[in-house]
Amino acid sequence: MVSKLRTAFKNIKVIVVTELLLMVVMVSTIVVKADAINDRRVVTTYLNLATLKTISSDNKSSKTTGMKATITNAETERNIKVAEDKRASVISFARQFIGKPYVLGGKSLTNGCDCASFITLVYKEYGYNWKMGSVNTLYDNCGGTLVSVDDMKPGDIIFFGRGTRRLHVAMYAGNGRVVHAMDPAHDICEIDLYKPGTKNTYSGKSILAVKRIIN
Repeated sequence: MVSKLRTAFKNIKVIVVTELLLMVVMVSTIVVKADAINDRRVVTTYLNLATLKTISSDNKSSKTTGMKATITNAETERNIKVAEDKRASVISFARQFIGKPYVLGGKSLTNGCDCASFITLVYKEYGYNWKMGSVNTLYDNCGGTLVSVDDMKPGDIIFFGRGTRRLHVAMYAGNGRVVHAMDPAHDICEIDLYKPGTKNTYSGKSILAVKRIIN
């Protein structure tokens, strides 16, 4: 009888220990799963934060680039407007002397000048101090940027000639017209650059070069 009780007690202990071990295993499994879930949440959160940081950086970069482009465009537009106003002012000043005498070698806008000195004296009013002289002297000293005939703007300097010889110079006034000290018969005047309905210049001379002083 006692032997049976001992055997039964041993069996109960085995069952209890087995059940306890099973419970430990189950709890451990739950903890491991929970940690794995938490790890995934941490990784996901980190990735989301990194993505947000990248998006934020991209947005800041985009805004900075946009602001720079806006500032650059504004500066470009302002510079264009300043140049246009200056060109208009040069033409307006040159027109004040229409009717004044043409004098070969003259150096006065009011008392007389020739084609090269007329251009030189007009631009001198705007701070351009070029050597006084012939058409070639003006070409060599005025600097500027060469532009095409089709791209002329008011204030551009047009050099006329035959072959390679520069013989005359005038200032483009806009709308297909030039202002210049033409000759003793016409004095300082404003006329059409081309003969009506043609691309032949008023004098028949070729346009050898066009220089832009105000960019």
